Amino acid sequence: MDNISILQKKKYTRIFKQFKKVNYIINYFTFPYLMDIVLVIPEDSIILDLGTGHGLVLIKFASKISSEGHVTGIDLWKNRDQSNNSFKSTQQLLQEKNLENRSDLKTADMIELPFEDKKYDFVTASMAIHNIKPKQNRYKALDEATRVLKTEGLLIILDTGNHKKEYLSYLIALGYRIKYAKTYGIIGWWTGPWMSSYAIIAEKNYDMIEKGYLIIWFNKSFFPSKIRTS
Repeated sequence: MDNISILQKKKYTRIFKQFKKVNYIINYFTFPYLMDIVLVIPEDSIILDLGTGHGLVLIKFASKISSEGHVTGIDLWKNRDQSNNSFKSTQQLLQEKNLENRSDLKTADMIELPFEDKKYDFVTASMAIHNIKPKQNRYKALDEATRVLKTEGLLIILDTGNHKKEYLSYLIALGYRIKYAKTYGIIGWWTGPWMSSYAIIAEKNYDMIEKGYLIIWFNKSFFPSKIRTS
């Protein structure tokens, strides 16, 4: 039993280290690239960060906006999703960075958001949606993100877990315009090449979503230098 426990401990330690590496790359390199090169973020943007965890994405967005904008981060604050994941520690980090005047944290579930319809210019989810099970609940999370997102607002997903096609198919069926979809190579592997990381940026479209029309529009070669919301 002791030997099995040691082997299991080594296995989970290795997986955790790999996830930590991928999470670091996604949050410190990939997300800044998207924010600085691909996205245009107006200073008065209202933003929701799903599964905010330690607040890395929330902090990056908060640093891009003025006091006229606002970023809200939500999480269930479970250590099984991220180590040392707590409301208190993330709140303290926001205080240390003097971002309290343009950000806040809430305890909430991605599949049942406590926010009004069409409130946010951007909804982000970094390394979060894959934690939701089963698949139907992941769809509920995408439905809720769509509900609270303004018309022509952007849904930004960075994730792992071989769900990219699943997300794209569902978002297209909802009527989103896919603006950016990229799978990352070896730097985004989580445990190995069989588990990649990827980014999706999708625009909520009025005609297709509000009126209930289904129009499939997707071009993998589309790579804008800037994506604007207006």
